[in-house]
Amino acid sequence: MKNSVRACLLIVSIILFMFSCQLDISNDMENDATATKALVSSDASLSKLIKDTGVIKYIDLEGGFYGIIGKSGNYDPVNLPRLFQQDGLRVEFTAELVDDMASIHMWGRIIRLVSMQTTGSEKKLIMDQGTINQVFIQGSPWLIRGSLATYQPINLPRDYQVENLKVSVVGVIRTDIVIIPALWPILEIVEIKKIGQSPIIVSLNREFKLPVTQSALVPKDQFLLTFNSVLQDSRCPIGVECFWQGEAVIEVNVKIGSRDYGNFKMSTLGNPSIIRVGTYTVQFIDLYPYPVYSMQMTKPAYVGYFKISRFIISDPVIIQ
Repeated sequence: MKNSVRACLLIVSIILFMFSCQLDISNDMENDATATKALVSSDASLSKLIKDTGVIKYIDLEGGFYGIIGKSGNYDPVNLPRLFQQDGLRVEFTAELVDDMASIHMWGRIIRLVSMQTTGSEKKLIMDQGTINQVFIQGSPWLIRGSLATYQPINLPRDYQVENLKVSVVGVIRTDIVIIPALWPILEIVEIKKIGQSPIIVSLNREFKLPVTQSALVPKDQFLLTFNSVLQDSRCPIGVECFWQGEAVIEVNVKIGSRDYGNFKMSTLGNPSIIRVGTYTVQFIDLYPYPVYSMQMTKPAYVGYFKISRFIISDPVIIQ
């Protein structure tokens, strides 16, 4: 009797074990399927992004151009910076394949460079995209946190000293300069551009604030105002008695629809504080923050106050 009970228990244990194994296999297969789907999805989203190494070469066809002879083939970049247009320069790069564009060169695959750096040369050149940040350690340096590295630029324009500003940059890594703290590669900027900024939406006849380097859009009128830069800020600091109140001078850009009306200077003293563009007026109301005595602005974060209005005239004019 005891033997028969033991035999039954053994059989039940074996059945339970086999059932458990089957469940584990099913779960593993399901997990593998899920992982495969995720991998396929990830690969699909990155299917046009390539990484390669190669040599920049001047190709004497169709008037001459610079291409890249890579390990995986020839490439015709549509945005090769001038700094990299050197025959024989060895580079490694990340780029996006451009399938919806034809080239008169008829040579290599068309690509749009995302990042690039030289290899095996004394002078290291970089092309990268990143975000500008300021770190509050000794000297409060501004940094560019790129995809290849974090850089400490020695010549970052004042208009680009804006927290979280996204930029594309081309430059030279300087190994002959030491800056304290020596924590990041020193970068001498050759080209820099702002990228990836969406305009804020505003309404006519209503005051709004606009940070420097950003844009404001009146959607219905397709009126786009961009606060380019602060050219001058000589306003009398708070806590000081001045014989002259000083002024802040800024530069803005105006576009209406597809037409670019160019850049305009505006002043807090009214030289001018209102500009007319077509049937619109732009009023520069004020600029913040205000200077404070004995306090240096280590983190420029200017914000302008503006108002866009519309009026009716028979002949549109531009008055600056």
